[in-house]
Amino acid sequence: MTLDSRYTIPSTVLLQSVDDEVLLFNSANGLFFTLNEMGAVFWQSMSESNTLQDIFNSIAQEYEVEADLLAQDIITFSQTLAEQGLLNFETQD
Repeated sequence: MTLDSRYTIPSTVLLQSVDDEVLLFNSANGLFFTLNEMGAVFWQSMSESNTLQDIFNSIAQEYEVEADLLAQDIITFSQTLAEQGLLNFETQD
């Protein structure tokens, strides 16, 4: 997985905002996932783009953060979401 990776959010994923958190529910596997404030920012960026690079660009414009650290955090978090069935990534040939 790289910042060029393309993804989709499965139609089975439902979300609810509660204060500064976002609760995600995958109706396909029954799993809940809670996002803190920064995770909610990430998820909002995800819903407005389709590559990890787009998310990186959006967050880098809003927050002062080291580029390498941000890139690694985005990739790691995306992998976690994919493992929970909350994101689907296109395979790269």
